[in-house]
Amino acid sequence: MADNTQNLPVVEQNPTDPAFVADPYPFYSSLRAMGDFVYWADYDLPVATTHAAVSDVMRHPSLGRAVPKAVQTPPDPALAAFTA
Repeated sequence: MADNTQNLPVVEQNPTDPAFVADPYPFYSSLRAMGDFVYWADYDLPVATTHAAVSDVMRHPSLGRAVPKAVQTPPDPALAAFTA
């Protein structure tokens, strides 16, 4: 997936600010007004802001529940049926 974060609107909001924690919804509303994706500087990550964008991201074929081989650990024998 290409890194297109340089084209996103950049937002800053300390996620631990007590006022934000008490009522984050006005900030989230402002994010949605900026478009489907923004770059949240405090997290250093792009963020999907709308239901449609989150749905598209979660359905993207490059994402899934498979753990990359480089970080896999042996499965727990007690969970063998589930793992299979």
